[in-house]
Amino acid sequence: MKPVVKITHGSNGWGGPLTVCETDTKKVVVSTTGGSIHPLAQKIADLLQVPVVDGFNNKVEPEEIIIAIVDAAELCAAAFIQKWE
Repeated sequence: MKPVVKITHGSNGWGGPLTVCETDTKKVVVSTTGGSIHPLAQKIADLLQVPVVDGFNNKVEPEEIIIAIVDAAELCAAAFIQKWE
């Protein structure tokens, strides 16, 4: 059985919770921070036992992304990629 991670918001956050896991097509966590891997992206990838990719410097197809962590101007946000069929 593949690991599942439940993500809840912090004291100043909103939304969620998000439950994420690897699927047959979604296999990477993306970190877009302008040049480094965000610690939250690394932690989620470690818990899911999947690779984390620097989305700023590497192209990743949307259908491969489990979750993307975006850190812009010290504001960290998690984007859950969902394709509606």
